[in-house]
Amino acid sequence: MVASGCATPYGVDPAGLRGTYEEVSNSALTSTKASSTTNVVLYRANLRDQIDKNPESVLHDLQQQIAKGDDRRNLRFALAELNFLIGEKLEHADSADRRIKATDSYLLSALYAYSYLFGAGEEPLPSMYDNCFRQACDLYNRALGKGLSTAEGAIALQDEHRELLTGSLQMTVDATRVQGELGQFEKFLLADDYRIRGCTIRNRIWEGNSARTRWPEPPFAARLDS
Repeated sequence: MVASGCATPYGVDPAGLRGTYEEVSNSALTSTKASSTTNVVLYRANLRDQIDKNPESVLHDLQQQIAKGDDRRNLRFALAELNFLIGEKLEHADSADRRIKATDSYLLSALYAYSYLFGAGEEPLPSMYDNCFRQACDLYNRALGKGLSTAEGAIALQDEHRELLTGSLQMTVDATRVQGELGQFEKFLLADDYRIRGCTIRNRIWEGNSARTRWPEPPFAARLDS
């Protein structure tokens, strides 16, 4: 005789320290799934079921919220993370045109991450003790490098005008902040794309975000495609 029962939809299961830490620390930087913070935003907008089916439409709806004056920081963080995930998918697409669009998604990710960290708004700036703060810093630096990368993987440090889905972006390189002349370097590569062989320890020194941005407030409200 076998007795069976139905599990309740909500409950608590043992997971251990590592299991729970991985759950709360998961982000676009560690997997192909968005963080809990981004999922909260998606559920709030009733878009969670649509993100896998039509991510571009979800991004458009969230960007419209910002254009209408919603300046909540977790909305900016969600847009940074979702643009990063879409950029990764486009980067590995079969179509060359879609791969080119990946750099635009990465740049949008960097801009929204910067806006989350430093942009003006009714909410205070995020605490450095918040998981999202550290994730946004890494999203910004990672996405900026990918957004400036060429098809060959090198980073193009040059003045450039880009037309993104949310508006125009003018980028200017301040060569005075580079140690040495730009012409002395054969090329620039993104360090996060490489593992170091032969060294037992890899240190990463963080001295702040590597670029400054200016935009109209609210962020990217200058032009939104309808």
